[in-house]
Amino acid sequence: ALPIYQPEILHVHVGGSVIIPCNYSYPETLDPFDDVRVSWRAGPGPRCGQSDFIYNKTENFTHSNYSGRITPVGDQEGKRSGAIRIHNLRASDDLKSNKD
Repeated sequence: ALPIYQPEILHVHVGGSVIIPCNYSYPETLDPFDDVRVSWRAGPGPRCGQSDFIYNKTENFTHSNYSGRITPVGDQEGKRSGAIRIHNLRASDDLKSNKD
């Protein structure tokens, strides 16, 4: 797994929006346009990497719960960072309210 750095906690308000930044690194031998895929997951799952994907630009995928509410921020092509903005936040977007 490649190192990924992002905020642990973001404080937001229902109806507002939030930018979720992410920085990552990868070996120089990888081509960032062909070999690096960046996506966002909903949050901690039962095991690392097992929570639902909410956005994947490469595959043009947005989770149905976030349809029409996620936009990429800035030019992320070939960079070691990226961000998405989630608009019109809902109480159900809070991971704490979604836990079993």
